[in-house]
Amino acid sequence: MITGSSGFIGQNFIKKNTKYTIIPVFLRTTSIENIDFNTVDTVLHLAGLVHQMKDAPDEEYFKINSDLTFNLAKTAKEKGVKHFIFISTAKVFGESSKSGVQFNEQSDCMPIDPYSKSKLQAEIKLKTLIDTNFCISIVRIPLVYGKGVKGNLKSLINLVNKTSIIPLGKINNKRSLVYVGTLIDILKIIIEKKINGVFIACDNSALSTSQLISLIADALGKKTVLLQMPVIIKKIMKLLKPAIIDRLYGSFELDNTITNQIIGYTPTYSIEEGIKDMVKR
Repeated sequence: MITGSSGFIGQNFIKKNTKYTIIPVFLRTTSIENIDFNTVDTVLHLAGLVHQMKDAPDEEYFKINSDLTFNLAKTAKEKGVKHFIFISTAKVFGESSKSGVQFNEQSDCMPIDPYSKSKLQAEIKLKTLIDTNFCISIVRIPLVYGKGVKGNLKSLINLVNKTSIIPLGKINNKRSLVYVGTLIDILKIIIEKKINGVFIACDNSALSTSQLISLIADALGKKTVLLQMPVIIKKIMKLLKPAIIDRLYGSFELDNTITNQIIGYTPTYSIEEGIKDMVKR
């Protein structure tokens, strides 16, 4: 059973996993009490209130991302489901990482915004349901990319498509991403092995903003010149749009070594392959 099946991850998962009998559930229109769990072995919970530029009220994040998630898992357990997989966020670690420091599965959590706080609260509540008959897998993910991506990455692709000179050169940050194909491979292993625990799904290497733009340009076959943003413009943007500057210049680096060892996963996709897939029309 999959919640959030109409989203970016859900659509890709269903497309790549035809061997599973998949039951989509739309929690916006279906109450938990009316869900039929009789033939369900595993619940993959993708649905949630995502981080938005114009945030919803704080209580909505906790109502949907924490309370609804826990109630869904609790009911699934009561109905005999054996495995619940929760897609959390790497933002539970905070908004940025220090230079040379990577977050791993054992790092302290210091969520900042209601979105990441509600996700962490859900993780904590879900762990209370674990027993010998009910497995909980929590998968923390950074920004996901691939064919059909929307949001900021889609905007970046459009920018590279339309503009040959971009003032985002010489940015030496490190940001971890995860290709949707890699995420799906990891989820498939977790589903088949039914492994309790907290996992990180990410590419093996982090990218700077400048590297990401260059890879997108190469995949599109575009000649792009990256210039360094003038200091005065950067300072003005930092005052007016601090969140945007933080995403462009800040680092957020993850280390998924422990996850790959525990589940026995060897990445099959390179970042270049993922970027090429992302820019396909």
